[in-house]
Amino acid sequence: MTGSRIDFDSAKVQVSTRNDKVKADEDGNEFHPFVAWMHYKEQAGFDANGNPVYRWRNKSKTFGADVNTENKAKRAASKWLRQLREDQEAAEARVAEREAEEERARQEQEAIRAAEASPLVPDYVDEFVETYRGSNGAIEESTRQTYRATAKHIRDGFGGVRLAKLTPKMIDEWLSTEAERFSCSIVSKDYRLMLLACRFAVRDGLLDESPCKGVVAPKGYEPRLNALTPTSRDELVNELRRWRPTAVRTAAFVALYMGLREQEICALRWRDVDLKRRTLNVERAIGRGKGGDYEKAPKSKNSKRQLIIPESLVAPLRERRAAMRSELKALEIRKSADEFDQLFVIGTTDGRFRSPNYIGKQWSVLADNLGFVGTQGCVCTFHDLRHSFASTAIANDVDVKTVQSSLGHSSAATTMDLYASPDERAKRQAAEVMDRALEPRQAEVIEFDPSGTDPR
Repeated sequence: MTGSRIDFDSAKVQVSTRNDKVKADEDGNEFHPFVAWMHYKEQAGFDANGNPVYRWRNKSKTFGADVNTENKAKRAASKWLRQLREDQEAAEARVAEREAEEERARQEQEAIRAAEASPLVPDYVDEFVETYRGSNGAIEESTRQTYRATAKHIRDGFGGVRLAKLTPKMIDEWLSTEAERFSCSIVSKDYRLMLLACRFAVRDGLLDESPCKGVVAPKGYEPRLNALTPTSRDELVNELRRWRPTAVRTAAFVALYMGLREQEICALRWRDVDLKRRTLNVERAIGRGKGGDYEKAPKSKNSKRQLIIPESLVAPLRERRAAMRSELKALEIRKSADEFDQLFVIGTTDGRFRSPNYIGKQWSVLADNLGFVGTQGCVCTFHDLRHSFASTAIANDVDVKTVQSSLGHSSAATTMDLYASPDERAKRQAAEVMDRALEPRQAEVIEFDPSGTDPR
């Protein structure tokens, strides 16, 4: 509403009697009625620069015989003004609702068009199988042939389904049907290929979130943690030290050295980081809702925690802080110490946080290009850096309760279930310990006397 919108903030109301008008009450007595006069600004449109243009207008309300005193007239004028405001707000609400409905309809149509333009699930999986490079940039042809055979099962199950319309329920039902036809091993392969293809569809921007999320893995198949190998850990740390202090570089350092989730890292503000005392407070996380990403409480009450910053992580954090200050200076933006502390550690200089999805995609490209491979032989995701922290800590004799506290797990049992399996080095150490423990002690050699006489 532009042409008749009353600016009530500028409105002025006065009451008086209309000496130019005479009315008669029910008894025929003549009287001069009270009238309320409102002087107000009305929005008449916009100028060439898009600024609203106003004009002054007048509006009046003449009251009946029941309003026969000035006080009654003032109360009636207030009621009249309130009614005008409510009527206008109701009208604007109807317009807003209509516009919102039109926008929802437009978005639904766009979503329908986008879904219709989305590739068919089997076509995308087939293309993925032929183009997938694997963890080392190439895969054996025999492996690719196995993927092709598995892809046929996906084609049988999702022949006419668009990728954008694929849902967890559809995958669940498909796996149930597969379990009735094939062995557990084959169904597990079906699941793994679907899981991998959907992960890459998210990376490629064809899906906002993998439809495999929340799907119960087939019985007999338990996803194994793809933590970095010791060699890959060393390579990654050396590589990160050579990078500029970007958001993804800082996030990778924090995940690897402290085990934070990407949602927690994205929510860190500089006020949460005390480099002098070397403490870091995990107070919030970034979640995803219907309206997009938003700031929220951590995953659980145990996720809200204070951690000690490793000495090796202090320098990367200082570099990130210095880079953000330099960027603010280049933009000629001045911020007080308190204002700077409100900025997100891996966020933007205008105060916005970065999405965990953004960090995940940025990391995926880097890890894929640099070939950071985990213990399962595939390229590590950003979340695998958290697994790497935990596996490294457990393998180097950090007690489980401390690792649990660092990770924000609800119980030590959760930590043990996930990370109790020792790595190759730990297994060798255990073997050496048993060698030393069970090695017979040197004893005095006594010759056997067949006569039975004790030589002593």
